[in-house]
Amino acid sequence: MVVTSTERRSEAEYRQFALGDTAGQWELVRGRLREKPGMSVEHRVAIMRVLGQLLAQAATWRCGASIRTNAR
Repeated sequence: MVVTSTERRSEAEYRQFALGDTAGQWELVRGRLREKPGMSVEHRVAIMRVLGQLLAQAATWRCGASIRTNAR
């Protein structure tokens, strides 16, 4: 279920709210706060493929690079 607030917010209010809620994924759409919908399976698979390629490249960089994703 996607949650949308009806009251308009400024970007500063959005940032304050979104940074305080570490469990949710939020976006500001036309001044209204909206919870981002979850990713599709296809999207997750694509992210994992790209992540695998990045990790393989990072292993050759020898710079201690760190790569993370928020795919759930």
